[in-house]
Amino acid sequence: MTPTTTTTTTTTVDVPTMLHKAAGTEHSRFALNGAMIRSTDSGAMAYATDGRILATCPLIGAAPAGEYIVPVEALPRLKTQRGLRLTMDGAEVSGALDKGGADVGLIDAKFPPLADVLPAAGADGSSTAGRVADDAPHITLGVDTLKRLLDAVTDTRGSKANADGKPPSVTLILSANADGKHGRKPVIVMGNGGTGLIMPVTNEEDAVMQYAMRRALIVANLSA
Repeated sequence: MTPTTTTTTTTTVDVPTMLHKAAGTEHSRFALNGAMIRSTDSGAMAYATDGRILATCPLIGAAPAGEYIVPVEALPRLKTQRGLRLTMDGAEVSGALDKGGADVGLIDAKFPPLADVLPAAGADGSSTAGRVADDAPHITLGVDTLKRLLDAVTDTRGSKANADGKPPSVTLILSANADGKHGRKPVIVMGNGGTGLIMPVTNEEDAVMQYAMRRALIVANLSA
């Protein structure tokens, strides 16, 4: 009888280059120390969380079918690695390559359900997709503008630095209109070095379209 053999190949998946920043690093929670890829006939998504933040990103282009967790070492970096490189045994994903080309395998664990990662967000304690999407304030901010303001109102020097060495935190205050909606009211940003204001960009047509797409993703992701 002729033995059955499979051919090991590699394929590259287009994953956001900063996704690794949302992944965990604690050895006791190794299921979070990477990103889960879920690829079905309806599309592919990447998920990364450290238990405090969660990033869910739709993938552009094809990804091997199935659900698998790749280690953080294999996730792309802006300067050193472009794309997630997977190893394949036939049609099955068997591992992932780090920036040096070494196969770091897959994480053999179950990624937590998204509803367990995110806190209850509804007014009644519900964390259903509809309540999270409908109850949450909706504000669209420019990334570059927000980064500049955060730099301006936070300080890590001397007495301003946290005793535990962690970066400073900020408080965001949303100003609602009389009807309870946020519209074009400025967002107040309070840091350890000062307080600032940033205007939302919700009146721009492309921002409104992006919001509609993001809201659809929230509902789809939390329902998964």
